[in-house]
Amino acid sequence: MIALSFGALMAMALAVLFVWFVLSDKLFIHYALLISLQAMYVVYFTGQGFAWPVLSYALPLTSYAWNVPAALSGAVASLFVREIADLRHFSPRVYRIFGWLAGVYVVLAFANLADFIGLGVVVAAIGNLVFSAPPSLP
Repeated sequence: MIALSFGALMAMALAVLFVWFVLSDKLFIHYALLISLQAMYVVYFTGQGFAWPVLSYALPLTSYAWNVPAALSGAVASLFVREIADLRHFSPRVYRIFGWLAGVYVVLAFANLADFIGLGVVVAAIGNLVFSAPPSLP
């Protein structure tokens, strides 16, 4: 079942990428990245990705294989929302907030390296706060 979900998500991401070749709007790149990162999250979170030939190379990364795509997906989702809603023109302040939020998600993704120096609990707490408490928008 997970293989079907992964395949459907990756097929959708590939189709959107092909649309981008024709229309060349960065919104399609954001959408294709978002869908493919979600597919990576699903396949690694369930553990099936570690049994597949190419994706099994992430086996030494264990939990990083799913939480890094989740954090990067949050970043891409923030960029996608601000582009699809055309926030640059309708609400520049909210546009900047979503840009900062995307940056926070990227920092959170790379903060997983802090686990190697013993700060994993702090990173997990900050990550839980970021994922559970989105900013209130005016």
